[in-house]
Amino acid sequence: MRAKLASLLLASLLAVALLPASGTVARATLTSVATDVAKGGWVPIGPDGGDMHFVFITSKHTIIASHGLGGAWRSTDMGAWWELVDDPDLVDVGFCSMDEAGGVLFAGGSGLGGLWVSQDDGISWDRLETGLEALDRTPSDYEVVSIVALSEDHVFCSVRVNPAAVALGRHVAPFEGIFELTRGPSGAWSVVEHEPPFPSDAGAVVMIDYDQDFQGSPTLFVSSSIHGLFTVSDLAGSWSWEQVLNKPTTRVFVDEANDIVYVGTIGDWFWRGVPGPSWSWDQIVPEGETDCAIACFIRTDPYDPDRLWWGTVASSRGSPWQPPPGSAGKSLRGVGKWDSVGKKWLSCFKAPGWGSIIAIDYHRPGEDPDDYRISTAHGFAAKYAYVPGGGETCVFKTEDGGRSWFRSYNGIYADTMNEVVYLEEGVLEGHLVAICVSGTQLSPDLGDSWLPDVEIKIFGASLSERAGYAWWAASPPSAISMSGVGNVELFMATGYPPTSFTGNGLYAVSLSGSYTRLTSEPVHKIVQVGWKLFLALESGGIRVYEADTGSTYLVSTGLPMSGIFELAYKAIGGLDWWFASTYDGTIPPDSDSYFYRGPGSLYRATGLIGSASAARWEQVYSSTAHRVVSISLSEDGELLGLLSDGRLLYTPDFTAEAISWQLISTGLEGMAKLFTDLEVDWASRLIFISTFGLGILVASLDDLLSSGAPARAFSELNPGLLTRNVRNILLVREEGGAYLFAGTEGYSVWRLELELPGVPTPRPSPGPTPSIPVELLVACAIAIVVVVAIAILLAKRRAA
Repeated sequence: MRAKLASLLLASLLAVALLPASGTVARATLTSVATDVAKGGWVPIGPDGGDMHFVFITSKHTIIASHGLGGAWRSTDMGAWWELVDDPDLVDVGFCSMDEAGGVLFAGGSGLGGLWVSQDDGISWDRLETGLEALDRTPSDYEVVSIVALSEDHVFCSVRVNPAAVALGRHVAPFEGIFELTRGPSGAWSVVEHEPPFPSDAGAVVMIDYDQDFQGSPTLFVSSSIHGLFTVSDLAGSWSWEQVLNKPTTRVFVDEANDIVYVGTIGDWFWRGVPGPSWSWDQIVPEGETDCAIACFIRTDPYDPDRLWWGTVASSRGSPWQPPPGSAGKSLRGVGKWDSVGKKWLSCFKAPGWGSIIAIDYHRPGEDPDDYRISTAHGFAAKYAYVPGGGETCVFKTEDGGRSWFRSYNGIYADTMNEVVYLEEGVLEGHLVAICVSGTQLSPDLGDSWLPDVEIKIFGASLSERAGYAWWAASPPSAISMSGVGNVELFMATGYPPTSFTGNGLYAVSLSGSYTRLTSEPVHKIVQVGWKLFLALESGGIRVYEADTGSTYLVSTGLPMSGIFELAYKAIGGLDWWFASTYDGTIPPDSDSYFYRGPGSLYRATGLIGSASAARWEQVYSSTAHRVVSISLSEDGELLGLLSDGRLLYTPDFTAEAISWQLISTGLEGMAKLFTDLEVDWASRLIFISTFGLGILVASLDDLLSSGAPARAFSELNPGLLTRNVRNILLVREEGGAYLFAGTEGYSVWRLELELPGVPTPRPSPGPTPSIPVELLVACAIAIVVVVAIAILLAKRRAA
C-alpha cells in the first residue's frame, strides 16, 4: 500500500513539474460543430433606407417594394411599416416586375432572376418552374422585366438579358420576343417563345401591356428600347406584329376604356397614341422641362383618364435603361391634367426623385371609392400612390394625389453598408455606428433602436470640394467643441470613390448634423488611441491627428506611395505594434471593388504612440497577386490576416525580428466572388469570414493550424440571413453576451447572437497567486522525487 501511495505521489509530482509556466495561454475546447455558436438566426436590425427599384400594390392593398440587389418588403398598413419577406427561397432575390390574376401573384426576379409565384398575397414565394432552362437556371439568362397575367394559368412576360448571367461569362442569346406560359391540367407549366419580326438586340429592355378588347380584339403591346412600340394581334393564331411607333420606347400603358396608348421613350419624352387608319401620336412634355434622359412611365389616373402620372430618371442607377450619351435630363415624378384637344397641361405638379415606376392605389369591388380618391379643381383623382427611389428616398408616398410626397419606408432595411463600427471609447462609447452609402446612423443598444432624427451626411468641405463615401468613425474621449460644429461627438473618415472628389479627409461631426473638415487627404480607417487618431490614407501614408490640440503630422517613413486600406494596432510588452496593408495596383476612379483585390503589401512599425518621429515602417509581406484584406491581432502576439484570394496569413509571433509566416488554405479559394472581412474571437479561437457569394463562415483556428486539419474546416454561418453578399463583419463581446454584425450589400445590418466558448474562469482564491518560475518548480519536483525514492528503498529494507 505504501508503495502504491508513493507511486501515486510521484505521478502527481511529475504532473506538477510539467505544468505550463505562468502566462501560458489556456485554450478552450470547441464544440464538435462550429455552427453551434449561433444562438438562433440572423435578424435584420436596420438602418432603414436604401435604393428601391420596384413597387406594386396587390388587390388586398398590400404594397410590395423591392431592391435591385435582392430582397422584397411588404406593407399591409399603407406604407406606415414594412416587413422583409422572410422566405428562405428568396436569398439575394428581388423583384423587378409583377402582376396579379385571381389572387395569384406572378413576379420576375432580379439578380438571380427566374419567375416566382405567391398564393398568399406575397407572404411566401415559390419558384415557377417553366421547363425552359434559360428562365429556370440560377442565375437565369434573362430578367423578367414585365408581366401580364391573363389568369392563374396563362401569363405573358418579356425580358432583358440578365447582367448577372453575363458577369459569369455566360453567352446569352438576346430575346426581344414574348414568353407565353400556360399551365396544364397536371399543374405543369409549358412555354412558347414568340420571336419578334426583327433580330433581337442584347441591349434591349422589353416591356408589355395588354387589352382584352382593343379595337374589338385582344391585343398585346410590346415596347422595345431598341426597336420601338409594336402591337401584336391574332394571339390565338399566328401572332401578327405591327410597329406603331419607331422610337426607343420604355414602359407602355393602355387606357383600356378608351383605346388610347401611352408610352415613354429614351431621350424623347412621352407619347400619346390614338389608333385609326394610321396611328396619331402627340408628344407630352412635362411643364417647364426641356432636357429628357429616360422617360420611364406615363399612365392615366384610375379616376380620370385625362389625369396623367409620369416619371423620368436621369441615369441607369434608377432604371433598367441607359440614358442617351451626354443627356442632361432630371429624375422627376409628376402628375397633372392633360388637355388632349388643346395639347397642353391644365395643371402639372412635379417633384425631384426617381420616376422609374409607380403604384397607384384604388378601390376594389365592395369598397367605397371616396376612401381612395380626392376631389380636385379638375375632378376626382387617386389619393394614394407610391414611388421607389434611391438611398434616403427609398419609398415615397403621396396622400394628396401627387401634389406632395413624403418618406414612407420605416422597416425597409435595404442600404448598402460601407462599415459597421463599435465605439469602444469616447463620449459615445458603446454605440454602434452604421455607415451606410446613403448616410450614417447610430444605435445605443446594439441595434435594438436607432437614435431618432440622427442621419449624418457629409457632403464635403464646400460646394466645390465634395467628399466621397464615409468609411470609419471614432468618438472624442471627452467633451470638445469646435467652431462651426459645436459639440463634437464623432470623428468620421471620408475617402474614395470617386477619386476626383477633393473634399475628403477627417471630419469633426455633431449629431445635429453639422461638421467641419480637419484634414484633407482621403481616409479609409481610423485607429483611436485616446486623443490620437491614426488615419490610414487612401492616397498613401499614415497621418496622426491629435484631436485635443489640433496638431497633425505624417508617420510614413518606409511606406510606399500606395494607398493604405487596413490599419491594426496592439500593445504588447510595453510597445505599440502597428500593421498597415496597402493596395499596390492602380486605383479605379469610380469603384471600391479593389478594396478586396490585390496586389498589396503588409508593413510593420512600432512606437507610433510615444515616438512617432523615430518610427519607421518595414515591409514584412508582399504579393503581386493578392493583398491582406483584414487583420486581427491577439494579446499574445498572434496575427491572422484574410487574403483577397481566400487564404489566411498567420504568424504566432508578430513581434519577432523576422516574422515567420504560414499561409493557410481555407478550402474556400475560388468559391466566393470576394473575400471581404475577418473577425477572430481569440478567447474561443474561432474565425469568422465574410464573403460575396458564400455569406459568412466560421472555423476553428486551431483546427486549421493542426497538421490533420480537414480540407473544409469552414462551416456556413448563415441561418436566416437572406443575402450571401456581406461587405463587413463586426464582433462585439459584452457582459450580456456576444454578437456578430454583418454589413451587407442592399440589406443593411444584420445581427447574430453567439454562444462563444471562452477561456475557463479560474476559481476564486483568497489572494493573488505568486508567479513561480518554472525552473524552481522543476528543481523542487526533482528533489521531492529523490526523497520519495529514498523513502521507498528504506521501506523495502525494513520489510526485508
